[in-house]
Amino acid sequence: TALRGAEGGMFVPTGRGALEVASTEKASWHFKVMDKASNNGCIFIGVEATSVKDGQLMFLGQDWFHSTCIDEYPAYYYSSDGDLCWGNQVVRSTGCTYGNGDVINIQLHDSSLTFTKNNDPVGNIENIKGFVRIGVQLHRPGDKILLLKELTGAGAVKDIRGREEYEVRTKQKKAEEERRVAANKQQALEEEQARLAFLEEQQRQKEEEETRAKEMEEERLRREEEVLALEAIEEEKRRVKIEEERLRLLEIKRAREKEAEAARKAAAQEQIQKIARSRGGYTETQDPDAPTEKEIQAYIRGCLPLRYASARQMGMTKLPGVTETAAMRLTLTPQQHHAIKEHLTNLKRRAKASPGESSPQESTKPTKPQSATTPKAAQ
Repeated sequence: TALRGAEGGMFVPTGRGALEVASTEKASWHFKVMDKASNNGCIFIGVEATSVKDGQLMFLGQDWFHSTCIDEYPAYYYSSDGDLCWGNQVVRSTGCTYGNGDVINIQLHDSSLTFTKNNDPVGNIENIKGFVRIGVQLHRPGDKILLLKELTGAGAVKDIRGREEYEVRTKQKKAEEERRVAANKQQALEEEQARLAFLEEQQRQKEEEETRAKEMEEERLRREEEVLALEAIEEEKRRVKIEEERLRLLEIKRAREKEAEAARKAAAQEQIQKIARSRGGYTETQDPDAPTEKEIQAYIRGCLPLRYASARQMGMTKLPGVTETAAMRLTLTPQQHHAIKEHLTNLKRRAKASPGESSPQESTKPTKPQSATTPKAAQ
């Protein structure tokens, strides 16, 4: 236990062991830090070697962190700030500090010092020469170090072997832990890869389903367009067919009307001929001076009394003019037709006999034959 610190000069509170051991022998020391009074000062735990000049140790209280503790009076130690030092030279900065409750072990073997903290290796200092004694230096009042064990000979050998076996086990355990961590990492990596693969597969399946749905929708739209196109074609065919049927029926109707008109005209002509034969005024030989049907209709349309009678039959309120009369067609009785035809024939004959007289077309006011009755008019 330090009763004072090292602030007053270069004398440092030092504790030195009585056992002197050759550097080629084996020895082991165990210390426990009972109290580290301040964080500002350091505790040194190590060995002092005899001088190579006179075989003596340094004077008690000499600060180990000094140039004279390198070659003249060597000191090898483990500082509480985590450095392994040889005099005022830092051999290795371990970063492994120690304090209250920590157990520090120093083992001498094969001219080498091995330092451990709580059985965990800290580092080595090689090439130790001469004879050494264990020692500690306390730089602050109240610092307290307890020597737990001091072993030499077989005890030291056993202790060193135990430390080596512990290091092997620790290394094995560490390697096993590293393997376990690596295996866990590998397993986690594989699980992550499997998860990503699963997500990628899900994404791929989703994209395939979306693609299939899109293709099905496009196919449905295409088929609908085809159906609509076919329906339009069928509708056009039906329309064309209906139109053709309508035109065919219209043609048939017109043909039938034409046939009926021809039959009606033939029947009327036959009736005229029959009446004419009954009265003796009909001859089978066609008279070259006989008027045509067109001339007969023109004569009727130019006859004012006939126009007036036709207007009344058609329900007209006034006498039709020339434009309306041109669209009228009068249906005559056989007697009327024969009388008008005979009248026009006589007019033609008189015109041939007397070229200076007016032709039937030039007569502005033709007279109505006495034998003719009121004609039936039709538009």
